[in-house]
Amino acid sequence: MVTQGSLVMPGDLLYRLYSGDSEQLGHFYTPANPALMEDAPSELGLPSGNTAERMVIVKLNGPPEGLPIRPVDPLGQTGGAPEVFVENPKAQVAIQADVSADFYRLRVYPSLQKNSN
Repeated sequence: MVTQGSLVMPGDLLYRLYSGDSEQLGHFYTPANPALMEDAPSELGLPSGNTAERMVIVKLNGPPEGLPIRPVDPLGQTGGAPEVFVENPKAQVAIQADVSADFYRLRVYPSLQKNSN
């Protein structure tokens, strides 16, 4: 189980939901697989411009001392998921996979369903 206050270390996998206004490589990742969350966009506190149509899986390359896991800033949503801030993603992570929402989603997330009309 991923706990806030612990560290992710080089070689660990991180996940990022993105699309819309959010780019593939950004500063915020989670060590918890979003496909296993009840409502990942809300639990991860995604901004409204992030349509979460894609998920990138990356391997952390550094720093050697690891990065702290902290609670996500909910941005007015549920929040509660663990989050990792990566200062320089182009240098600190390596893409392992990039999949569409159809591949990773186990369900239609309620927070996205409300916005699709």
